[in-house]
Amino acid sequence: MNDSIKKEAEKYALENAIKFKGRAHIGAVIGKVLGAHPRLKKKSKQINKELHKIIDKVNDYSKEEQEERLEELGGASEKKKVVNNEETLFDFLEIREGQDVRTAYPPEPSKYPHIGHAKAIIMNYELAKKYSGEFTLRFEDTNPDLAEKEFYDIHLENYKWLGIKPDHVDYASDHMDEMYELAEKLIKDNHAYMCTCAGEDIKKKRFDGEECQCRYHLVNKNLVLWDEMFKSKKGKMILRLKGVMNSVNTTLRDPAIFRVIDGKHARTGDKYRVWPTYDFENSVMDGLGKITHRLRSKEFEIRLELQELIQGMLKLPRTKIEHFARFNLEGVESSGRKIRELVQKKKLMGWDDPSLTTIVALRRRGFQPKAIRDFVRSAGLTKNEATLTWDDLYVHNKRLLDKKSDRYFFIDDAK
Repeated sequence: MNDSIKKEAEKYALENAIKFKGRAHIGAVIGKVLGAHPRLKKKSKQINKELHKIIDKVNDYSKEEQEERLEELGGASEKKKVVNNEETLFDFLEIREGQDVRTAYPPEPSKYPHIGHAKAIIMNYELAKKYSGEFTLRFEDTNPDLAEKEFYDIHLENYKWLGIKPDHVDYASDHMDEMYELAEKLIKDNHAYMCTCAGEDIKKKRFDGEECQCRYHLVNKNLVLWDEMFKSKKGKMILRLKGVMNSVNTTLRDPAIFRVIDGKHARTGDKYRVWPTYDFENSVMDGLGKITHRLRSKEFEIRLELQELIQGMLKLPRTKIEHFARFNLEGVESSGRKIRELVQKKKLMGWDDPSLTTIVALRRRGFQPKAIRDFVRSAGLTKNEATLTWDDLYVHNKRLLDKKSDRYFFIDDAK
């Protein structure tokens, strides 16, 4: 067995031990391992020997050590289940009774949503509902090169199937004029400046933490260049925020907040060509929507300081954002770009290929919406990365199907 399968076997052993008073049983673990990896049946004697070693090790652990080790391997121990149950899942936010709670989930309409997106939307939706608040589904569609018409409806249909009923559906592209006004406010307050440096120079100076001369333009000159930007060629100038050029957090080093993108937008057509970057749009839309809380995966954590800076400069309501670890399903591709390439090369049947964890693929395989909701809840809101297996998802689906499935027996040759 390779190291990956050994860890998988250890996880099965730990789960079995915790279930049966600290003692794992070889038969149950062998069944799990061989069921997941049928090719190993040819080496059953060797596998049996290695599994006995793993089980002996697991059975020597105390109950607390078994639970801790299971969490390290990405499993859901009894201890973790208590911490992440529906009643206590959001306690760490310390929300008071009667406090206004408005949450949001902002997908980009550029690909099919997968189980990672499902976790984010379910957590934000359930947080709002738990405290009788409001939930907004907000499309982040301010890059016409990425937003595609078909994906708006795909996201809406997928989330409806999951049982998500937004109080509001919003589109960032509907707020362009408001964002232009706020950009002008930043310029007038000397928090932003127009930069006409070449792209490579900007990149190098940001890497070195070095300011460019454009940073010292007078406000009036910045306003003139801002107006010119709407008719300028792509790449000739950008609007940059006055951040902190020597910050360890590189996102704060005078990032671009508006740039020219020539391309027909899926909803607004040719109406706009000066578009906000992700950080500006995200911060502003949270503020305009008066979003009080948002839960998102921790790859965005580095951007929090910048987004809070933008909200502060514009005197917008501050959003309390908490981050949780992404979870990966073992052996499954989740990158939208890579999936798109594989679909185009006919290496996948489509976005609903059974090997994927897109919502349409899981639906095609027969997973129940509640099973997916239970699965992402069981992963909790920890910051510890976890790689889960299909079995972790199957168990939630099986639990639901067993309750309502009919059982039939067939006797081929009754005598």
